[in-house]
Amino acid sequence: MTRWLDPHPVEIPASFLTLNLPPFIAQILLRRGISTPEAAEAFLHPDAIPSTPFPNIEPAVERIQLAIRNQEKICVWGDFDVDGQTSTALLVQALQALGADVVYYIPIRGKESHGVHVESLKPILDHGATLIVTCDTGITAHEAVDYTNSRGVDVVITDHHDLGETLPNAVAIINPKLLPKDHLLANLAGVGVAYKLAETLLDRRPLTRTMKHRPPSTVYGQRNYSIKLP
Repeated sequence: MTRWLDPHPVEIPASFLTLNLPPFIAQILLRRGISTPEAAEAFLHPDAIPSTPFPNIEPAVERIQLAIRNQEKICVWGDFDVDGQTSTALLVQALQALGADVVYYIPIRGKESHGVHVESLKPILDHGATLIVTCDTGITAHEAVDYTNSRGVDVVITDHHDLGETLPNAVAIINPKLLPKDHLLANLAGVGVAYKLAETLLDRRPLTRTMKHRPPSTVYGQRNYSIKLP
C-alpha cells in the first residue's frame, strides 16, 4: 500500500510577510534554501536584478567573435543529460542568431558516456570545424583538448563540474568553480554558464554579426538526439 507523505511544515519568518506570498509558496522557497526576502525577490523577479558579468569570459568571446567574422565552422559539444541538451540548444541558437556557421554534437550515452572523446572529434575536425565550444563538459578533457590543438583547432570550455588538479590547454575556460565561493554565480549549472556566454555575445552583437542568419545546424552523433533548431 502506498501512502503519501506530506513534507514537514516550515515556519515562515516574519521578514517574509512583506512579500505578500501565499504560505505554500513561501514554504517552497524556504525548503529550497531561499531564506531571505532579498533572495526570494531575486528568485521570483529575476528581470529586476542587474546582470552580473562572468569574470574571465573575454578570451572566449573574442575567439568566438573572430570565428564568426571569418566564417569558421564552430562545433558546440554538449552532453546527453538535461543540463547538457539545454546548454547545447541555447548556445547553438545564440550562435545562429549571430550568423555563425555552427554544428553541434551530443555523445551517445550507451557508447561514449560523458566527456569529450578523441574518436568522435576526428570526423568533426575532418569536416572543417576550426573551433570547439563545450558546454556542461570538458573541464577534465586534457587528451581531447591536446588532440584538438594538435590539429590546429582551438577549444573554448564552458562547464560547471569540479576542477581537476590541472586544467586543459584551452583558449578559454569558463567555470563557476574558478570563482570565489561567495560569488553570485558560483553555483551555476552548465546551462547557466552557457547562458552567460550567450548573453555576453548577444550584448555585443554589433561587433560580432557580419552575416545573415544561417539555416539549422548540421548534426553529428546519435539520431535520437538530433534536434533541428530554428
